[in-house]
Amino acid sequence: MLLRIQSALRSKTFMYFVLVAAVFALSIPTIAQTPVPLVVPTNEIFTQTNTWMGVFAPVVAIGVGIAVALAILGFIGNQILKAFK
Repeated sequence: MLLRIQSALRSKTFMYFVLVAAVFALSIPTIAQTPVPLVVPTNEIFTQTNTWMGVFAPVVAIGVGIAVALAILGFIGNQILKAFK
């Protein structure tokens, strides 16, 4: 039985089928890949970013201004409390 398997593995037909299977297995990934161009519209992205920065800058400035005002009030309040201690 083992001798038949070894002789079958060495036969030219088996080697031919192994070669065909190897070529087919190597060609499958190239068949699966389709050339799709990737286009990133950088000009439009930068234009929209500049537009949105102009829109949201006042909103962010209000939030930052409130945070700074609260920090200053907290600092002044702590200084007043330290002065009375």
